[in-house]
Amino acid sequence: MNVTPLLGAMFSSLVLGHTRQLNNGGTSEITVHSPIESPRITVFVYNYASVSPEVLLQTEAEASRIYQRAGLEIHWLDCPLSSEEANRFPTCQVSPGPAKLAVRLMSRSMGQRLPHEQDSFGFAMFPENGSFATVSNVFSGHAQDFASDHGLPYSVMLGHLIAHELGHLLLGVGSHSSTGIMHVPWHLKELKSAAQGLLNFTPEQADRMQRNTELRLALSERRGVQVEKDR
Repeated sequence: MNVTPLLGAMFSSLVLGHTRQLNNGGTSEITVHSPIESPRITVFVYNYASVSPEVLLQTEAEASRIYQRAGLEIHWLDCPLSSEEANRFPTCQVSPGPAKLAVRLMSRSMGQRLPHEQDSFGFAMFPENGSFATVSNVFSGHAQDFASDHGLPYSVMLGHLIAHELGHLLLGVGSHSSTGIMHVPWHLKELKSAAQGLLNFTPEQADRMQRNTELRLALSERRGVQVEKDR
């Protein structure tokens, strides 16, 4: 994901109303609900960048708003970063599946070790066997520097970047477009739209993600039934 740097752009944070709760295992959860039931995916967040809880809350709400407009609901789980912590986060100890995606917020040191284009803000990982992709990565330090240099709310920037990378997972390889949130690079037009809450998926992309999510959910359900039969 590339963003063209622009000087002097000013943005206001748009945070949608949401619910947040701490479950018995201590995992922080956030879900933005739509009045019409939508397909729901689970997103595991691995906060290697140590983004503050307040910014992470706003970031997840921003990304949820974008997906709600695309007819999808996101259930967020902020998960542990080490095996020693795993027992304290039981909701994160679930079998991986097509409808369970992961976002890794990369620390600065992690971003420096990984090969990527200089102006890249993240990347999605696609399995070589052609199966559903489930893991995306965002260079949080790069995003924070950009937001700070140009007067952007960090949560707005990070929320849109996460939505973009999750979009790659749900849309598949070659999912960049000429308009909307999947357009690259982002110029002044896209950044202004993001500030106004108007940088979204196109109707065609929304329809495609809904269909792909239904396929993922159906496959996850079949796998769950098979696991029960094998026990």
